[in-house]
Amino acid sequence: MCLRFAPAPTGAIVDRFRELSAMFPIRRNLSLRAVLLLLSTALIASSGFAQALLPNDAEVPLCLADASWLDPLHVPPADIGSVGDSPGVPLDQQTNCGFHQFAWQWLLHLAQPALRAAPTGAAVAPFAEGRVPRRWETLPIYAQTPNECDVLDTISTEPADVLADQIGQAGGNYVLYAQRTAAQAAAGYVNIVFALTHYNRTLCAATDATRFPTGAMELKTAWRQITDAEAPRYITLETEIEGVSATPVRLGLVGFHLMRSTETHPEFVWATFEHVDNLPDCVDPQPAPATGWAFTSDAADACLRGLAARAMHGKDTRGVVDCLDDAAFNAPTLTASGAAYDGTPQNLCRVYPDGVEPTRTENNVRTLINLTSLNEHLTGPLGLLTQLTDGDPLAVLRN
Repeated sequence: MCLRFAPAPTGAIVDRFRELSAMFPIRRNLSLRAVLLLLSTALIASSGFAQALLPNDAEVPLCLADASWLDPLHVPPADIGSVGDSPGVPLDQQTNCGFHQFAWQWLLHLAQPALRAAPTGAAVAPFAEGRVPRRWETLPIYAQTPNECDVLDTISTEPADVLADQIGQAGGNYVLYAQRTAAQAAAGYVNIVFALTHYNRTLCAATDATRFPTGAMELKTAWRQITDAEAPRYITLETEIEGVSATPVRLGLVGFHLMRSTETHPEFVWATFEHVDNLPDCVDPQPAPATGWAFTSDAADACLRGLAARAMHGKDTRGVVDCLDDAAFNAPTLTASGAAYDGTPQNLCRVYPDGVEPTRTENNVRTLINLTSLNEHLTGPLGLLTQLTDGDPLAVLRN
């Protein structure tokens, strides 16, 4: 998975091609340099690259991970810039890189297998499917009955059922429908995206929506039904879907939203991770995975590639953008509650891959460098997660 900001979807892709095409040299050069320089943890400073992007700085440190983060006993930071439970650095000394390192450490911690349930310390029984739940799966689930804030945490031998109303996306009453083959539809695969929201008991004490208790945490996980061929690349959940199946179906994790309050950030630190097979960038799209994009059709992907190739070589894209209209990119379905679990697949692409506007401002370029280098250090070809054996519980996060 890769750390992302969560940009609002937009349909104005045509207007972005000329703007974003200027970022091709930056993204391509940075990706290559990140891979090479991580070998020696050097600085991006040569060939005028950093000077061209950040004229006020001669050297741009890479934002890196540490192998200790993958240790099951690693204590994630209590605050931005802190080590374990130690206090964080003062607010005016916190760095952009520090926020991304905070988010990754918490994801890695929460994705480890749970041995004890918090706060009771009771042993965690394996799910009936035979796997040990991950730490975040031992947290209470929002909208379950009874209210988990009024009872002690309990861990079932079954994962929570997906409920009928757990389909809404952030930013409005939207739902998302993944791509699906005719054979999958005939086999009864549903293609709506489901959500589960977990929280820790510290959040139960919240009384002010602008200042949460230190350590309060909320997690929203997004899931879609996947095939056997896709399963090895996903964190999976075998569960019943209310109103669909009385027997468990296999879902794959496609998104992970993390919100955690700290002493210096009572308003929450927010982070979003997404599966690498979800969708391509609108500009300079990545190669499609072997099983195809989860939220982009082959035809829509080919459309993006054709436009990107023309823009990259300085060719006019006017007159060849009809395929964008056909694909109807980034138009989630607005619906009332109770949406059908089967719907017309949507075509999505990532407008702002690193959560920043396509301008070469100092802050935007720093964010681009920090996110790209940290993701590369963890999930790139030489990344810490990539080098794990397939049996390691964290290895799947390379995807």
